[in-house]
Amino acid sequence: MKLIFLFILVSSWLVNVSLARTSYTLTTEFLTGFLSYYKIVPTQTFMSCFNEFTSEVFLLWIQSVQAYAESLQTGSNSYVDTQYEYLQTGIGLNKAFDCVSNTTEFQQFLIKVQNNLNSTEFRNKLGLYFQSYIPEWVQLSQPAFSAFRSQKMFQAGLSYAGYFPSVLTNSSSSFVSYAQLRAFYNGIFAGLSLPSPRDSIYCYNQTNSLVVLSFYKSWAEYISKNVEAFTQNTMLTKNYFSKQGKEIYTQIPLSVLNCLQKSTDSKTLMNHTEFGFDPYEQSFQTLLFNYIASNSRDYSNFLEATSLFLNHYYPLTNFLEAGFNFGNLLNSISPLTNKNQLKGKDIFFEVI
Repeated sequence: MKLIFLFILVSSWLVNVSLARTSYTLTTEFLTGFLSYYKIVPTQTFMSCFNEFTSEVFLLWIQSVQAYAESLQTGSNSYVDTQYEYLQTGIGLNKAFDCVSNTTEFQQFLIKVQNNLNSTEFRNKLGLYFQSYIPEWVQLSQPAFSAFRSQKMFQAGLSYAGYFPSVLTNSSSSFVSYAQLRAFYNGIFAGLSLPSPRDSIYCYNQTNSLVVLSFYKSWAEYISKNVEAFTQNTMLTKNYFSKQGKEIYTQIPLSVLNCLQKSTDSKTLMNHTEFGFDPYEQSFQTLLFNYIASNSRDYSNFLEATSLFLNHYYPLTNFLEAGFNFGNLLNSISPLTNKNQLKGKDIFFEVI
């Protein structure tokens, strides 16, 4: 099924490709431009990692990354579809990427872009960046993607290559918790069909973002480990908020909470859902417990999925997908939003 899906995508894209230049030619031009930025000359061994079919998929993957990022940035309802294409095309390139990671050219690239980085760390950092810095990537990549769409492939590869030092810096170890929280919030807003957050994320730093993320993670874990006792969710949730959750939440500086309250994103959330960022707000608590009383099993399922993605290391989407499931919970709690939104976890399990 995956190969059929990819074939359909490839065939539709090829309609727009010049007959004089095959997908393999376009891909080799792109990769030659990319490596030339780092003064690396590709050998036949490197280029042999791609054939005509994987070259077609690679070109589709570039398109799907851009479409996926733009759907998250704008809050488009096409998020689920673009995520599916992004993941499917990525899976279709696994063997090609494994081959590339074993080449001399790729090792030279890693040394030049960030010394002492191995291929697994590179993939993980790249995955975390694409979850976390959606608006930045869309803005950053527009010139390169414009060249790509015009089939100026050498220039497109050259332009994309220039972004990677910034990409890897923003997903470095000193920013991990901050990037993870950004990804989680991007997912929440996507789950609510809202554009990616604009200013609220700047209220956090590396230290307090870890505290906030641990609050949501421990909440999800607390309910999901008692998923069979879903009839007791009202009691369990009250217990979490009054004890473990409160202990964690009081560690968040008041300056952060004030900053969030004043943010544009808080107003957007309030207008869309009738509650803001603070889970201890009376309006949110009332809506939450009213929802649990009538939808206890669904509440357990949402938080079980949130916990799964926060703990299951899948670097392409895990923190964003955790947020998407939590956003679907908020979507269901709110009296203002659409109750029939698709669940992100269904999409994820289709593609891994």
